[in-house]
Amino acid sequence: MDKYLVFYYACIGIGFFVGTAYLFIVRKKHGISIREAVMSSVLGLCASLFGAMLMAHLYNAVILFASDGAVQAASRFRLFGVLLFSPFLVKGIYAVGKKNADTPLDLYAAGTVLALGFAKIGCFGYGCCYGIVCEHGVVNRLAGNTVVPVQLIETAFCFALAAVLMVLIHRGKCVGRIFPVAQIAYSVPRFFLEFLRHYEFAVEGNIFLTLSVWQLFSVLTVAVGTVWLLLARKKLD
Repeated sequence: MDKYLVFYYACIGIGFFVGTAYLFIVRKKHGISIREAVMSSVLGLCASLFGAMLMAHLYNAVILFASDGAVQAASRFRLFGVLLFSPFLVKGIYAVGKKNADTPLDLYAAGTVLALGFAKIGCFGYGCCYGIVCEHGVVNRLAGNTVVPVQLIETAFCFALAAVLMVLIHRGKCVGRIFPVAQIAYSVPRFFLEFLRHYEFAVEGNIFLTLSVWQLFSVLTVAVGTVWLLLARKKLD
């Protein structure tokens, strides 16, 4: 296997490990047993895979539709989907078991954002998802030029956001609402970062009203997070 690809998958694995470690570190404070923590970790991994694969299929379909069948993308995983889709699988499974998913989802949110940060380090090492060409950027092996290190910018933001979420969780703020907060807080800057991103397919960067496919997904995620927050607030009232 390509050493760059190995590095990419290793970073994703490290991200999952660190996110899971966070769950086990704080579990006692939140009344979570070892057994529950293990089950939550397994569920989180399955939900993450589900979200990433679902997003990949959606991305492929959007590119195919927008290009009138001229471009066929073959993505298998798109990690943005972990943030957009996976929490609803977790909520559904907890609902079937008639258990409260608020705390597990709060912890899962922080772990997810943290894992995304490590995944973007993998993107930087592999060379994918690189930025637009600029004079004083970093050399990218796939672009064959110096580009904006947009992956590392996203990594720094993810780590900062994960730290904020962890503080909110530690202080008992926004209980049951951390995931929608994460969805909104991640997607807004992601929308603007996409202006610095290079796109493999021309259609990818101009799907609708000059917006890229990932900007549209960012808008969708903000909308989903906002509705979630409003429903959660109504429930509290």
